[in-house]
Amino acid sequence: MKNELVLKEFPILKQMIEEEKRKWEIDKIVFESNPIHWSNNKRKMYGMNTLRGSVNKNRILKFSTYRPSPKLFSFVEDTIEKLCHIRIENALLKNFVDVKDLKF
Repeated sequence: MKNELVLKEFPILKQMIEEEKRKWEIDKIVFESNPIHWSNNKRKMYGMNTLRGSVNKNRILKFSTYRPSPKLFSFVEDTIEKLCHIRIENALLKNFVDVKDLKF
């Protein structure tokens, strides 16, 4: 019965991950389409001027990797905590320990 509660959260988790990935991919496309982030070789191929000085030195060339948001991280953490609690309650300590005595 309690396992069903945790299993219902997995589709929500999958949906949250897909939404964040989709948002990250859109941000990456926008980043890569901006010519300021292109290498000077690519800028030359498209007939643009090369960047020099502080503009060239301080620009970001690579888009940051995917990092989960705090909302997603806390949701995953809560789901794992619930699952661990249910597993302990149902299997490991069912016979000789009261779950009420445990602190999580």
